[in-house]
Amino acid sequence: MPDGYSGVLLRCDELQYHSPPHRKQLTLQLVKNLKAAMSNHAVSFNEIQPVCQFIYITTDNTIEVTKITSEVFGVSSASPVIISSTIDAESLPSNHTFHKDVCDNKVFLSTEKLDGVGGLPTGSQGKVVCTISGGLDSPIAAYKMMKRGCIPVFVHFDNVPYGDDSTRNLAIRQAKRLTEYVHGHEIKMYIVPHGEDLTEVLRHAPRKMTCIFCRRNMYRLAQEVAFLENADAIVTGEIIGEQASQTTRNLLAEETA
Repeated sequence: MPDGYSGVLLRCDELQYHSPPHRKQLTLQLVKNLKAAMSNHAVSFNEIQPVCQFIYITTDNTIEVTKITSEVFGVSSASPVIISSTIDAESLPSNHTFHKDVCDNKVFLSTEKLDGVGGLPTGSQGKVVCTISGGLDSPIAAYKMMKRGCIPVFVHFDNVPYGDDSTRNLAIRQAKRLTEYVHGHEIKMYIVPHGEDLTEVLRHAPRKMTCIFCRRNMYRLAQEVAFLENADAIVTGEIIGEQASQTTRNLLAEETA
């Protein structure tokens, strides 16, 4: 294919499963987020518009825009394209593999297709408080909720002196990495001192109940952050049975805090 790409075509597969009015709202939110993403990366474009079930961006920076937009929630794939008529597209050489996307009487032709992160546009759902412990499960859970359109509010419980600064610093790095997928929305992170509360748990609770009482208290504090931020849910990354404190009965006891 010639190098003269005219723009970038975005495919938004999941948006097509929604009703026309809701799909319109999702598309408008996605366009807003795409503009913010390109602005954050200082990459210019001429126009961005929905066309049929796609979003088309007119730009001279097709390679940069393709990569940036593929990392915006709601985009399932992105391709630098040239626009042709149906007749022209039928005369393409057979010794090349072309991706063809049709909209009305136009054919968008590409030889590259970069997978996107998919999901729903950030901001199409409400805020959720995402606790980040510094392990693997909590940031994965946060990512999955972000992919469903939720705006994260990160919370880390700092258990110093029962841990060191490395855990807090790791949690901050994880939150920063997750924030790279969010565009056009302010993201906050709360670092909550929790060492003194844990001391009280160790002083007064049976040792085998330490984790349960500790986590009950963290749920209470996370709920206060949720009230403060007007968030709809608390995301923790629990995995049933992975730890002794993560049995269904223990999780129920913690959740009723």
